Amino acid sequence: MKIELNEIDALFHASFKEERLLNGVYPMKGGKPDENRMIMMQSYNLYKHKASSLSWDGDKFEHLSGSIGALLNYAIVGDLKKLGVNMEEASYLLSLLKRVENRHLAGLASLGNMTDVIISKHASVLRNVVKLSPPLKVKPYYLMFSHGFFKENARLANAIWHEIEVMKKSGEYDALLKSYRE
Repeated sequence: MKIELNEIDALFHASFKEERLLNGVYPMKGGKPDENRMIMMQSYNLYKHKASSLSWDGDKFEHLSGSIGALLNYAIVGDLKKLGVNMEEASYLLSLLKRVENRHLAGLASLGNMTDVIISKHASVLRNVVKLSPPLKVKPYYLMFSHGFFKENARLANAIWHEIEVMKKSGEYDALLKSYRE
């Protein structure tokens, strides 16, 4: 990873995994990620072909026949493997969605906000892909700094994380998000 090699200073929206502490620095408090300084919560959702009987009840899959796709290196892959799910990873979200459309994958585990946009943009090609509820997982996401950047700029990194917290608590963050959606 570029952040691990200090080739980039920061990574926007990284979910926390203990092993990623080798790659970069999260805002921490008491040895755990400080959720007050997260950028946002994101949901991993399950997508399937509308004719499939695959379902998710929040704890387990029903009628899972085949593999679930996910983007390469996404945190959800490990979570689903722990449930005994066969996973197929790829680099391109649209190609994974087309595999669900063509029923070459049983489903797709992906971040809802990104995936919904792709489905909307390619509605004529992905007309049979549907999103299931509840989400597979909801996780906080952080701005992660490289070790090199943090070592040289710890005060700046902490000031940025602090400003994220201030913006979220004041409502400024939500107003900014709303302006981008309109």
